[in-house]
Amino acid sequence: MKSSWVKLLLETIVVALIMFFIFHPRGVKADDRIISEENIHSIIDKKLNLVYIFTDWCGACRETLHDFYGSKALKNKDLDVNIILIGANHAKKDEYLELKEASEIDLPIYLLENTDLLSLKAITDHPRIENFIKSNFTNYGELNFNGVPITFYADENLTIIGQGARTYNTLMQDVKRFKNSFDLE
Repeated sequence: MKSSWVKLLLETIVVALIMFFIFHPRGVKADDRIISEENIHSIIDKKLNLVYIFTDWCGACRETLHDFYGSKALKNKDLDVNIILIGANHAKKDEYLELKEASEIDLPIYLLENTDLLSLKAITDHPRIENFIKSNFTNYGELNFNGVPITFYADENLTIIGQGARTYNTLMQDVKRFKNSFDLE
């Protein structure tokens, strides 16, 4: 009787360890669309980068994604600006892919690494976004971390050079102004 109990315990431990290594983020090969401190430089590739960080649960984010970055809106080739769309939680990859498809977005959507796999909307997403920005970019003092989406412009050195616009027309004006200041026209 004692040996069957020990055998059951050992089997349970083995299954738990296998599940841990299969589903724990450190046990999974990193996806090239998951953003971490090690690979942020690989997507910042122009003098002017428009960074848009959003969540899957934010109504304003969904609206902006569709209106600004959907199939009939902004394109990298139209602006000669590197548009970087970043979702707040890689553990919700399917939700972000559905959002991308529904908004008819042709641009890649990168996802912030979420090592704890918690997703309690603003409770976990806002600190993750703030931590990501403060760990990777400089000159972030003007950004508001209390809400999403967060939009900003960054140069090739990961220095934030301006807060992003909330309207399409303002965004277009900002891009033109930054391109003129970099003499990119």
